[in-house]
Amino acid sequence: VRTVAEAVAPFPFACTRAVTGTDHQDETGYAFLIPDTGDGDILELRNQLHTGPFSGLLRADIPYVPHITIGRFASVEAAGKVCDSLNTFGIDVSGRITALTIVAMDTQGTIQEIQAISLSRSKA
Repeated sequence: VRTVAEAVAPFPFACTRAVTGTDHQDETGYAFLIPDTGDGDILELRNQLHTGPFSGLLRADIPYVPHITIGRFASVEAAGKVCDSLNTFGIDVSGRITALTIVAMDTQGTIQEIQAISLSRSKA
């Protein structure tokens, strides 16, 4: 992870729409913010992270869309209602991706931060 982070420069992102998603295992629905700016950088970063020791972890059978998860719901329909509402009001979330955070999740679903690693390649 450090090797990848050191080879990637920080980059901006901007999200202006919400879409529904699923975990491909049950009826659970998710509300995602989808970047209009930065999506290509996120995809490239994801591809780089799935090289070397993590190459076997890439799930090519599940389509990946860069996103920020903003909610988990009992159904895709419920998530869709929230996304429709958000899109009606308008979304403008932007920022800069500057680090990767390694986390661990225990059997109860609690997430613990292990280490944050700055993206550090300078743009030349």
